[in-house]
Amino acid sequence: NKNIKIPPAKLIQLQSWLKWAITQSQGVYPAVSACAEPNPRCLQRIRYTALLNRKRRLSIYSNAYFERLVESLSKDFEILYKILEESSFRKIVRDYLNAYPSTSTNIGEVGRYLPKFLRNYSFTSKIPFLADLAKLEWALIEAFYANDVLPLDQNTLRKFARNEQALIGAKIKLDPSVHLFCLQWPVDDIWRKREFVSGTKIKQSRY
Repeated sequence: NKNIKIPPAKLIQLQSWLKWAITQSQGVYPAVSACAEPNPRCLQRIRYTALLNRKRRLSIYSNAYFERLVESLSKDFEILYKILEESSFRKIVRDYLNAYPSTSTNIGEVGRYLPKFLRNYSFTSKIPFLADLAKLEWALIEAFYANDVLPLDQNTLRKFARNEQALIGAKIKLDPSVHLFCLQWPVDDIWRKREFVSGTKIKQSRY
């Protein structure tokens, strides 16, 4: 457990290993204890002190990484978070990140596959509308960040009115912020009543 002299490693190897250690959804201790440490193994390269061993030192960064993702996802899926409440939401996030680890430098992209994940997640059998709710909340995020486009103006519409042939071949595209999809559950009602949603109340409702 003391600092020992070991051969130097390439920077890319250290960076890759640190990324693996910090982003493990189950945490540093289980990851390293499970002998899943990738080669070249770099745990011994982490500074050791009597007050802070290697795994604990890494856990500071790993825990901070996970907490930041939980915080981000709880804001992106605000109603889902309210319904599940803290402990259940955190478990889902941990399992989700294990299945879909973040590959983007944009933290706003982390939740992209959460609706898909929830569709086949065992917990959804207890609250079957979770996947639909997550899909709706993610669509709202995409609508908010969608590119702005110019709407059809009256002059353009008048030109089509005077040229029937042009009208026949015309294609009208939806605004990028508009999403059309089918849902099995009336989660839009839950979204409209989001200010009154909580984990306790939702269990007493008919949704």
